[in-house]
Amino acid sequence: MRTDTRVTHIDEAEVSTSEGTIDAATVIWAAGVAASPLGQALGGETDAKGRVLVNTDLSMPTATNVFVIGDLAHIAGPDGTPLPGVAPVAQQGGDHVGACLASDLEGRQRPTFVYRDKGSMATGRSSDSDPDFGP
Repeated sequence: MRTDTRVTHIDEAEVSTSEGTIDAATVIWAAGVAASPLGQALGGETDAKGRVLVNTDLSMPTATNVFVIGDLAHIAGPDGTPLPGVAPVAQQGGDHVGACLASDLEGRQRPTFVYRDKGSMATGRSSDSDPDFGP
């Protein structure tokens, strides 16, 4: 195991790093992810990961004309923990911001964002079961 090491290349036999080459038949890689520094530059409150804390309509408490969505937003889920930084949350957030803008134009109150988790599914095919699979 290596920590705080830059990976420069991975192939079927080895991993090249800033500290040299590691022979490997199996590689498990867990990389840390940090929010964009833009979140802190916006001037709002951020969590420990740098995500901007948002209102229930996804606007910033300090600037309600600024919306934050995607993995830059700390959106509290039903149990209070932040929603994951995954595409479905971002997509629904984008749709929601559109609804908020329409509400603003029509003089109505903005709706509250409610994430609808549709579950997840992984699919796969192997070349053994599908002769047409592959490049």
